[in-house]
Amino acid sequence: MVAGSHCRLISFTHNSQDYVILAIGLVDGQHNVPVSVVDEESLLIGVSRRSTSSQILIAIPNALVGTNLEVHRERLRASQVCRGGPIGQMLDATEAHSVLVPMMASTAHVA
Repeated sequence: MVAGSHCRLISFTHNSQDYVILAIGLVDGQHNVPVSVVDEESLLIGVSRRSTSSQILIAIPNALVGTNLEVHRERLRASQVCRGGPIGQMLDATEAHSVLVPMMASTAHVA
């Protein structure tokens, strides 16, 4: 229990890289569970700031936060969530039936 909510912390090490996600609320069997990417230090703070009863937070290592966090969020979504990989496997472990992963808007303009 964190901030009055049932939470489940899932961690995974792959190729010497640690991955952590936090499932907030009861996500197993749920559809359209929102997924957000936060820096590791904000992971537990995210529990109190959530906008829905169920949510999944993916932690980005603190070493990457000082750089461009939005770029790392987008890379993480593209390489891990959408194409599979350790974080995709961890999302499967939450037993959510489906998740909602927001994507950055494209900066390219159509001519």
